[in-house]
Amino acid sequence: PPPPPHCLEAPAHAMVVHAYNAVSEGVTTAEEVDAAFAQLLASPGWRELETKTSRRMCDQYTFEGDSGRPPPPHLRFLHTLVGRLLDRLQSDCGDDEVIPMQCFLCLYEDGDDSCPAHAHDCRQLTLSFGAERSLMVVDRPYRMQHGDVVVLDGERHSVPAQRGAPCEPRVSLNLFFATALDLATRPVSVNGRAGSGYRPAGGAAAKGRGRGRQG
Repeated sequence: PPPPPHCLEAPAHAMVVHAYNAVSEGVTTAEEVDAAFAQLLASPGWRELETKTSRRMCDQYTFEGDSGRPPPPHLRFLHTLVGRLLDRLQSDCGDDEVIPMQCFLCLYEDGDDSCPAHAHDCRQLTLSFGAERSLMVVDRPYRMQHGDVVVLDGERHSVPAQRGAPCEPRVSLNLFFATALDLATRPVSVNGRAGSGYRPAGGAAAKGRGRGRQG
């Protein structure tokens, strides 16, 4: 089998999308994913985020560099799941310490909700709950189903609207993180900044790894 995408071995300019299913990979169970989704839908913390071209509901909390820092009380039910995701990231990154920065949650209530194309000057793990939706990474669509995970490293991405047919709610749990090597060699920030140099121009097109479904 191919080796895991160890962070220490990944050149900063290579666009690699690491995709898998959290249940199939043993990170969590189907029951835990179902329960977390139900609690997320009922969470009182959602706030509307609207731009000129998109709308979705959001919630967030920060780690302040401490992977063991618990979420706020209304999201405390996510603590164990987030810890397991961070453990998986650390396993994939080998000896390069994973440093979490922020957990950002998005609720897409129906097919009209969307997220515009953007990028971050850091790494990102996205876990999808609920309805199947397309995640565009650079110019390739990844069909994200319940329990699917993608790990990005500065790639431009978006969630297009899905109109024309009924669409049930979807939640994405996004963990923004860096590694010790990133912090020593790249300008890291949750926000993408034009000309920051986090990702050199002219990188290769994104390619799928693992179980990511494209279509």
